[in-house]
Amino acid sequence: MNKYLWSGLGWNPDTDPHDILREYGRFFISTDTGDAFADGLFALEQTGKAPLMSNTAVETTMRQFQELERRATPQNAWELAVSAGPYRANYDAYLRERLTSETEQEHRSLGALDEAQRTGALNAVARAEAILRGDASYSAVRGNGERGLSNWPRHCFRAFACNSAWCDIRRSPSAAAPIWMPSIMA
Repeated sequence: MNKYLWSGLGWNPDTDPHDILREYGRFFISTDTGDAFADGLFALEQTGKAPLMSNTAVETTMRQFQELERRATPQNAWELAVSAGPYRANYDAYLRERLTSETEQEHRSLGALDEAQRTGALNAVARAEAILRGDASYSAVRGNGERGLSNWPRHCFRAFACNSAWCDIRRSPSAAAPIWMPSIMA
């Protein structure tokens, strides 16, 4: 995608980068979602310019790409997956959620240490350690269902397998699956 953008700007430096990415999205992703794809890429660029803790645009961008994924057909799911836009949007949301959660956890554990004079040093340290060992489950990883971060490699592989000639081979009972294709894809 960067090469496409660089080539377009090299051909005509006066071209609007947004127009180049729209063209890329329409050609490689889908004529229906090309504009939304370009908007999502520009939104990703903007989310990287603000401090992560206070950047609420991260979730908006993630929802934009989730909507693109929801609307993706098997024919264009692979192109969307390899564009890395959805992965980056999900990962940014995961990092923001983790940062927020761990910062809040740190504040609570420091608050427990502040109580050392009242509760005793050993009790305060034990409470602070318990707070820091707390459940660290982030919904950006586990809460996005099939397309969450933890399933991203599998999703990309599935999108590739179903968007290639191997999809026809896999559906044919007489054809042997390629040895590199894991059984989870069956």
